[in-house]
Amino acid sequence: MAGADGLTRKERSKLQVQIDAIKESLKREPAKFSTFWGSTPIWTGIGVLIGAMASQLSLKLLFVAVWGIFVFEFVRVGFFKEKVAKLIGNMLAGIMLAVIFIGLWRLSPKPKEPTTVDQEMNAFAQRFPWLASKPEPSQPIVIAPPSVRPTKPPEPVVRIEPEEGTIPSDPNKKGAFMLKLENDGVDIDHLDVKQDFFITQTVDGKLRFNRLAQIVGGASNLNGSPLRTNQSIPIAVDFNSVISMIRGLRKSGYDGFIGVRVRAYFRRYSDQIDFHLAKGYVAFTGLDGGVEFLSTPDEKNRVKGMFNGDIRKWRSYMNTDDSWVDPIFDQAVGSAKVQIAQPTLMQH
Repeated sequence: MAGADGLTRKERSKLQVQIDAIKESLKREPAKFSTFWGSTPIWTGIGVLIGAMASQLSLKLLFVAVWGIFVFEFVRVGFFKEKVAKLIGNMLAGIMLAVIFIGLWRLSPKPKEPTTVDQEMNAFAQRFPWLASKPEPSQPIVIAPPSVRPTKPPEPVVRIEPEEGTIPSDPNKKGAFMLKLENDGVDIDHLDVKQDFFITQTVDGKLRFNRLAQIVGGASNLNGSPLRTNQSIPIAVDFNSVISMIRGLRKSGYDGFIGVRVRAYFRRYSDQIDFHLAKGYVAFTGLDGGVEFLSTPDEKNRVKGMFNGDIRKWRSYMNTDDSWVDPIFDQAVGSAKVQIAQPTLMQH
């Protein structure tokens, strides 16, 4: 039978049971929350979190706070009953805990000082210098021309012909000879020729060249033009200017060899550097005392007894004046002796 609320007794009884169950569950919720909040792991985590936050401010402050918690908990538990023992015991416990925490402080690793902004920027600049510095303006590329070393001009190649062998005198003029100055190298100019006529003597075992006369010239005039490559000019040599002196010396007992030294002086046309060369010839006379031919003494053309074995020194005799003298000769004329004057410079 339904009541005033329209519910049967059975339904009303079932509803009351559900209401009682809900009330019971509501009573249990605060008890579970209290159990959760008072659990040791929760407070351990909270302590770690607080310690991590405090360590960011000061590690010393964290150690002092933990020491305070230990002392507070020691006092709260109440290890001692008597008032005097409690006072002394709590003080000693606080001191012992302080000593322990001080030792732990010294053993604990210290946090590094945080780097400043300037230090971080310097470290970045050292690691990436090309990013930290302003780019330098590019320099224009200058291609220098290749260096050219000045080349030394080649040496002149000049010779007096004949270089070897024998040359006869002019058939139309005994004692006259025609030599040639050959240019096989670079151009030359400012040509001068000197001719030294000589008679040799052996004095104290050494060969001496007595200069009879010196003639300047004898080469054809170049008219100011250089002597080009593969060109030549004649050089006229004439013993007739000294033949009378040679004959007189022969009669006076001077039996040395007679001859002529031809020296050519010139300049390299390109840079006007001076050069010279010398060539010597031995003259051979006929029965009348006239010079019939010239010869170039060398290893291939030996003359018996020539220069008493000094033939190998021939070129050195021609190139230097060490063995050359300008003497005054005594010439025997009949029973009397007259002097032959020193050689004079003659123009050809």
